[in-house]
Amino acid sequence: MELSCIVGSIFYFYGYYGEFPSIAKTALYVFNVAFPGEMYFHTLTCVERYLAVVHPITYRRLRQSWGVRIRNISIGCIWLLCFQWICVKILYNSNFPFIPFFSCLAFSLLVVSFCSFSVLSVLIRPGPGDVGGDDRRVDRLKHRAFHTVMAILAVLWLWFVGVIVCYGLDASSLLSYDDGCVVMMLGMWFCLPSSLVLPLLFLHRAGKLCRNEE
Repeated sequence: MELSCIVGSIFYFYGYYGEFPSIAKTALYVFNVAFPGEMYFHTLTCVERYLAVVHPITYRRLRQSWGVRIRNISIGCIWLLCFQWICVKILYNSNFPFIPFFSCLAFSLLVVSFCSFSVLSVLIRPGPGDVGGDDRRVDRLKHRAFHTVMAILAVLWLWFVGVIVCYGLDASSLLSYDDGCVVMMLGMWFCLPSSLVLPLLFLHRAGKLCRNEE
């Protein structure tokens, strides 16, 4: 998904500055595939994390062959929705599809928030062998998982809320055309933290970012 965004951006600037409008228009469609894809894949990851922490027995059952089949079907449906977004862009022509975009964004925000807060509530809850809710007795792995979920939730909220505010300002009549373009470009930068958080957490877990000395 990130590669489609990068490739689309490169070809868009090539077509725009090289005065190839057909290439720029096609690249813009490729670039727009990443918008719903990033939202839905983050949502799917949060749902999987929710099942693993809140409903571990169900999650173990879903790791069987039929559960893997459900996961693959879900991923395929997300890719179909991404390509369907191109059809939505074509129907709206040069206008930005604000209503479908905000609907998808609001749905993803609700699902991500519900799943993340449910996971956090389970992580801060004392285990079966714990007495009370003393943080000093919380397991080290639960602390790490808590910080990981908090980091992911924070960047997703930054992305979702930032994009909603920027695109909402552009859709209103408060800004001029030039100011609206600047705000739209600013809204795209809110995607950067959400794109980097998972690779950075993976590198941190693998010990590539910093090494703890025992």
